[in-house]
Amino acid sequence: AYFRMLLNREKIVNAVVMIQPSLISYSFSLPPEPVMLDVSSINVDRILLLDAYFIVTIFYGMNVAQWKGVNFSQI
Repeated sequence: AYFRMLLNREKIVNAVVMIQPSLISYSFSLPPEPVMLDVSSINVDRILLLDAYFIVTIFYGMNVAQWKGVNFSQI
């Protein structure tokens, strides 16, 4: 009931994100691009950001996670 109430109060753009979340891929060599919500979108040098309006989930590929860990431990 709570989510239905929020869906009815939001604008069309926000309601579409609630119904069909967006998955954006970030990588070192390419500009950000929308990708399909599929296993083929997972790559070792990508960051995937899932915007489901209520929850934002970030997935780091293995190379990005290692790079992130090394840089943050040196600070």
